[in-house]
Amino acid sequence: MISTPPPAKAPDEQKPRTTMEGTKTMADQYVIHELQGSNVWAKDGERLGLVGNVHLDRATGQPAWITVALGLFEGRQYFVPLTGSRRDDDDLYVNYSRKAIEDSPDMDHGGALTPEEEAQLEDYYKSW
Repeated sequence: MISTPPPAKAPDEQKPRTTMEGTKTMADQYVIHELQGSNVWAKDGERLGLVGNVHLDRATGQPAWITVALGLFEGRQYFVPLTGSRRDDDDLYVNYSRKAIEDSPDMDHGGALTPEEEAQLEDYYKSW
């Protein structure tokens, strides 16, 4: 199912857009509960689904990954890095295509990522 992003707001209605890689930590900009349930959009504008879970970086304690279920029946949860993503109201725009996310290593076991799993996902997404 391909959806189009919501229409752009008039310039005076737009909130400032901030990448999640700025000088502030992401926690300064966004709290976990604001990410959960956000609409997730691929870099090509395709709506992917809703943020399921938010996973924190072990070293910083800041949000680093989200999960999103692709498809109608929301089966597997796919891990997507927040690197390069941006928020706009209730929408989260990730820096990856649906194909990149669909082809990512399967880490959907219902728990936290191990350091090895996180490294495997990081290596995978670096290739995109």
